[in-house]
Formats: sequence, structure tokens, C-alpha cells
Amino acid sequence: MGRRNFTIAAASALVVLAGLWQGMSPLQARANTHVQHAAFTTIDPNVDSPPAGGQLCLNGNPGVNCNIYTDKQFVWLNGGPAAAALGDGTYFFAVLEPGGQGGGSSGDPNDGTAKNLSSPFDDYTNRTFTVSASAVLYGGSHDQDGNLIRLMPYGDTGNPGGVYIMAICSLADAPEAGIASLPGVNPSDCKYDAFKIQACASSCEP
Repeated sequence: MGRRNFTIAAASALVVLAGLWQGMSPLQARANTHVQHAAFTTIDPNVDSPPAGGQLCLNGNPGVNCNIYTDKQFVWLNGGPAAAALGDGTYFFAVLEPGGQGGGSSGDPNDGTAKNLSSPFDDYTNRTFTVSASAVLYGGSHDQDGNLIRLMPYGDTGNPGGVYIMAICSLADAPEAGIASLPGVNPSDCKYDAFKIQACASSCEP
């Protein structure tokens, strides 16, 4: 085949492939709707009272992004400060063991996966919420206080350091082809925030 004919054939093949790609469904094309801005965990002193002589958060900025908590029940999902609030859309949240956000054999945030600590207690539909104009709209059974949602109930982590991962995942593309567990999100469509549960000892900062 001459160089000119080869070039024409190659160009024709590219045109055909482009047409096939444009004709694919969103699932086949694996659309990726990433979560806008950041995901945070925080405390809610308006609802929770610390143990006598204790506190809810041991470090971080408690009003926005706490990192170490004195009890599992004191951890709340926070859409973030106004400048970094989640974008409009529908999401679900889950608490994972470290590694549960990686996808593949290591697990992912979908229900029923090995490192999802939330799904044994309720399914993702009870952990689904909507953000509209920076307001969090939620109708499930988890406690809600304004734009905050309590993460409990969830199981205990197997991590020896007491580390947990909160996932907030966009449902815009779910279910995606090839993902069997509901709701079928790609782990890359989620934002993650690590936190730790640690009982306050005498060395804890005030």
C-alpha cells in the first residue's frame, strides 16, 4: 500500500472510531462527574455534649474540619465552608476502612463492599442527600442539623490507629457499566476525608 493510500485509510478509521464514540451511551463512555470542592467531617456542639470534662474534637478546626474525635457518634458530614461548599447535585455518603476508596479488589464506596462500614446498617438510599444553592436537603433517618448530617451508624474500623474514611460520592453517573454493587459509582466520582477516633488521654491538648 502506498503512503498516500495508507494515510487515507488511517484517517478513515479515525473518523469511524470517532463516530462510534459519539454514538456510545453515557455509561459506555464512562462519564465522570467529579464532586466539586472538598468533603469535610466536623462536630456539632449545638446537638452533642462532650463527656464530663472532655471534648468532641481533639485537633483541627472543629467548626469546619475536625480530624480526631473522642467518639464515633460525634462525627458529622459537613458540606464545607461557604466558599468550598459542595456543588448542586445528588450525593450519598459512606464511612469506609482505609483502602476502601481505591476500587478493584481493595473495595469501593458502593454498598456491600468489604470495607464499607455503613452498608451493614442501612443502604445508600438512606444516606442520599441533595445540595441546592449550598443548602443540604436530606430525608433519611440520620440526624441532620442544617447542612450537617451525622455519619452514625457505622461499624468499627479494623485499622489499628482508629482511622476511618468518609466518602461523598456524586450519583450523577450511577449506575456505571461494569460496577455490580449499588449504587454503582466509580470511586473517582467521590471525595474523601480521613478522620480518627481516639479517646482523650491526659496528654490531649485542651
